[in-house]
Amino acid sequence: MKKTALALSVALWMVPWPGTAQAQESRMDTYDLPEMVVSSSRYHGGIIGSTTAVGNMLGEKDTMDVPMNTKAVSKEAFTVFAMPGHELEDGMTVIPTVRRSTSALSVRGFYTPASMLQINGVPGMLEDLDIKTNFLERVDVTSGPAIVYNGSSTAGRAGGGHISLQSKRAGTTPLTAVDMRYASAGNVTEGIDIGRRFGKNGAWGIRVNALNQGGTLARFGEKREARNLFINIDHYDKHSRTNLLLGYEYKRVSGKTLYFAPGKNLNALPAPPDGDANMMPEWSYFQSTTKLATLSHEQRFDAHWTAFFNAGVKSYERPVSMSNSNTSLLADGAGNFTGRFRENVTLSASKSLKHYLGAGVRVHHDFGETKNELVVGVDTAYVKNWSASSKTLATLVGNLYGQNRWAEPTYDRTPLRLSSKTVVSGLSAVDTLNLFGDKLLLTVGMHHHTYKPYTYNSGDWRQTASYNATCPTYGAVYKFTPQLVLYANHAETFDAGTVVGTRYANAGELLPPSKVKSDELGLKYQNKDMIHTLALFRSTNPSYLTTDDNYYVPLGENLYRGAEYTFAGPIAKKWDVFGGIAYTRWTWVRTSYGKQYEGMTANGIPKWNGSIGFTYKPNDALSLLGRLVYVGSAQTEFGKYRVAGYARFDFGAQYKTTIDHTPVTFTAMCYNLFNKRYWITANQGSQLLPAESRTFMLGAHVEL
Repeated sequence: MKKTALALSVALWMVPWPGTAQAQESRMDTYDLPEMVVSSSRYHGGIIGSTTAVGNMLGEKDTMDVPMNTKAVSKEAFTVFAMPGHELEDGMTVIPTVRRSTSALSVRGFYTPASMLQINGVPGMLEDLDIKTNFLERVDVTSGPAIVYNGSSTAGRAGGGHISLQSKRAGTTPLTAVDMRYASAGNVTEGIDIGRRFGKNGAWGIRVNALNQGGTLARFGEKREARNLFINIDHYDKHSRTNLLLGYEYKRVSGKTLYFAPGKNLNALPAPPDGDANMMPEWSYFQSTTKLATLSHEQRFDAHWTAFFNAGVKSYERPVSMSNSNTSLLADGAGNFTGRFRENVTLSASKSLKHYLGAGVRVHHDFGETKNELVVGVDTAYVKNWSASSKTLATLVGNLYGQNRWAEPTYDRTPLRLSSKTVVSGLSAVDTLNLFGDKLLLTVGMHHHTYKPYTYNSGDWRQTASYNATCPTYGAVYKFTPQLVLYANHAETFDAGTVVGTRYANAGELLPPSKVKSDELGLKYQNKDMIHTLALFRSTNPSYLTTDDNYYVPLGENLYRGAEYTFAGPIAKKWDVFGGIAYTRWTWVRTSYGKQYEGMTANGIPKWNGSIGFTYKPNDALSLLGRLVYVGSAQTEFGKYRVAGYARFDFGAQYKTTIDHTPVTFTAMCYNLFNKRYWITANQGSQLLPAESRTFMLGAHVEL
């Protein structure tokens, strides 16, 4: 794989292709094509963009023109300000309502795994959050439920926000770059980035990104290997835009850190271990291979009609996964923590194949002084899953504060078998009116989809249920001035329903999907290169509970409310800043846990979190970089324990120079500079994950 990528880079470098199209720099240009405009994002403070892809329905919009909180996170957030090994999830925390949890992202307190993310408008192309980010130009985030705007039937569970990854495209100037990085105790990354445009007026573009990574991270016994190759081909002409992304990634992680369930038998929560310690055996590992392709096309027929099309296919296989389960912290007879823990190491495997297809039309029509845009779209997704019977390899007892080693057991793999599939189809419509000379914008939309799950047994498929529901949304933007706007919205989303289990009195009953309903009010202010956003939001999240007579019913309710402030831009000639602070409160209104817990904050969700970062440029060559990540305290195990908050500081520098007429940028970063020890909490759960220790990174970016 490495030799193939190197050969491809040399071949592309030697081709003298001209370039005249879309730039991929700190800001992205606007192209006034005949009867068509292609636009993208400008970044404030180098990190936060004001133009984002607001789902498949609305396309690219400036944040001042939409009735929701939108952000574009630039690639620098992932290449510079994110902990090595956790680039995607850690880079996303530049948005204050996004937080790393034990196994997923927490977006406004909602569980958001990789499967809910999109790539180039195609959902479900990821399975792991530790995907490498070398092929990404930016990540777009729409806060709050956005199922109507993204037009995707498969992202309905994303109640906290919609996240879409945008791949790199060839820029105006021919690019051949090499990246080299050294992190932690010996983790080395080598990458290439090549971009060319060709054809008449540079209508065709190709961008190739490849990476090879291997070695040990800061945590004892944790090794990461990765190889990937992403090829992006784009084309534009007078009336159309097309983008094709082909991707391959192989990953293997050995000795990956486990998370713990403290249980109720401890007198107090133990202090977090040093980030160098590892509680998983070095011989445990999981590996995965992902192959994907996404295709997006937009065709403009005339000044009024535009059609769009999105398609994707993904193959994901995890042939070996040695993970932990039922990991508990052990106490003595008096309930005092002894430093020990017990875990079961299980062996499992899985495979999935997904197809996605979506299409729609945008109709622009003016009624006198009133501008109107109507968008109608349909989509469908088909997912097939294979799995293997999991089995326990070993039950291990270790010490939380020591360097643990265990003998490797012998084992045989279990063959994969077809297990399940789902078929999802949906319909969306959004209408936007621009009134009073674009001073008032009104948006109304709806989404309806049907979800059909199947199980595979003895050579036959059996449909187990069928769920469908409709979600509305509506919003308004009022522009006091072009720089100051007030917005408000109501949005809804839903997950699949459920079939009641056999241990309940209403076993077999089909329960309808539960809807998340959210209301938001906010202000946006943009002054030259500085942008501020203040948002107040409130969500109700229905849930299921068990009645006194053992019926499982959809009568539970969670209440979520909070406020968010973000900012980005220059504060002086040589200073750029970005960041924000968020207050969130998720409480159980009605729950199966018992009436004594009603009104209590949900497990693992801190009330306060945020970040602030800066770039100081004393001259054109040198940049000093810093970021402070703050997560407040949270309760866990139904209020029995309080997990202390933490503040992590990252600091580094970049230096740009020229060596033998070759531009080179050197980067040196130290993450968790003060080597803070802290627990990372789960999202609405009691699990705890020990944080990484101080990590160093040295890098060089060479443009040939």
